[in-house]
Amino acid sequence: MLRIALAVGGICGALAVAMAAIAAHAPAGARVDLLVIGWQIALPHAAMIIVAALVAERCVGLARRYAVAAVILFAAGTVIFPGSLYIAGFGGPSLAAPLGGMALILAWFVLVLAATRSA
Repeated sequence: MLRIALAVGGICGALAVAMAAIAAHAPAGARVDLLVIGWQIALPHAAMIIVAALVAERCVGLARRYAVAAVILFAAGTVIFPGSLYIAGFGGPSLAAPLGGMALILAWFVLVLAATRSA
């Protein structure tokens, strides 16, 4: 799982930096505000995918299950929420943004559960 999380976190981080560059040189008609919010959300959460995976590697039992769930939620939320904002920034619908945002919020709470279940 760690290798996959490292790859997903790295890809999400690279895309966030790319979107920051695109937002800085936005094409006409783009909603720069949505692009900026997207990369600002994506970059720290890309790092959290990796951090949560490292935490999961050190946990056992129920704490590990919660940490793995946090990795999955961070990954899903980091793809869905900023991705939806990027689509909206270029004129598309952002229907999935609330789902991605909820996944990120839940990931933080599940990470707390992992911490409180550690031995």
